[in-house]
Amino acid sequence: MITQEATITVVTVTYGRRWCFLSKVLEVLLTDPAVVEIVVVDNGSQEDIRSHVSELASPKIHVVSTGQNLGSAAGFKRGIEEAYSRAKGEFIWLLDDDNRPEPDCLQRLLAYYRALGNEPMNCLLALRERQRELVDLVERGYRADPRPNSFLGFHWRDVPRKIARRVMPGRTSVKTGTKFPLVSLTYAPYGGFLFHRSWVKWVGLPNERFFLYGDDHEYTWRFTRQGGRIYLCANCRVEDIDVSWHHQTHDAHPFLSPRANALRLFYSARNRAYLEAIYLVHSRVAYGFNVVLYVGFMLLKSLIREGDKVGVLGRLRLFLKALRQGWAGELGIAQEPGLKI
Repeated sequence: MITQEATITVVTVTYGRRWCFLSKVLEVLLTDPAVVEIVVVDNGSQEDIRSHVSELASPKIHVVSTGQNLGSAAGFKRGIEEAYSRAKGEFIWLLDDDNRPEPDCLQRLLAYYRALGNEPMNCLLALRERQRELVDLVERGYRADPRPNSFLGFHWRDVPRKIARRVMPGRTSVKTGTKFPLVSLTYAPYGGFLFHRSWVKWVGLPNERFFLYGDDHEYTWRFTRQGGRIYLCANCRVEDIDVSWHHQTHDAHPFLSPRANALRLFYSARNRAYLEAIYLVHSRVAYGFNVVLYVGFMLLKSLIREGDKVGVLGRLRLFLKALRQGWAGELGIAQEPGLKI
């Protein structure tokens, strides 16, 4: 429970050349009195993060260097482990390096925590309005977990509803005063996820074998499987100041676009297939039917709309290889050519 004034350790992971984003995130965090420490995991950045941080002259920021890009799973594992062992904050708040909170976001999250009874079993997630699936949840007011035997969120039974949604599209952002301020979730992304530090004892650390993508869902799924509750807080906002590859424009389906990042395609598909095989597949026949329908549809759509047919077929081969490895439980860093960070 919150003892006197809440204290927060923020964990964020950065890589590549992303100081332009991270600096804006840190600028907001350093103004919040509840933030007592910010653990920045330098996950193989191509910039001198320590030097940049030293220019901010804040004792709150603690930089941990991995020496190379070990992937988001290992990065957040290292950051959460560091936050837990240093024990400065009663709560841990996870943010991607481009997740800029609104100035009152954290205080609103803590207000919800108090309103829910100061109960450590409750974990909270801030809303990122670029995440269409999160926006849908606060508009609808209830979670829609993947159907058993669904593939990448697709199930043939949902086709009529999806067609209706295309004909009558919903909003793409949430207005202040949304009807459903709290929505229960089964799992959550890292970005905006707030939890009591005692959870680290109960669920451990992220599985670094995921390397990239899906590790956040697997990790937070452990919270609810252990009896925890995750609430999406619609009035607590975090802005994504970079744009996800899923939201970029492609003529083909993002998984089959020759211009989409092959590394992201592979790990995203592989790790999702792994999670589905563990948690969602109750009937191999039904699951296989959804796989065939979905892959067939996205291939047809991509071949019609994309000029580079050969490129589409090349991405299809990579996509199918990723699925096979995921279903077989072959995680870790892929050895495929062209998939190095």
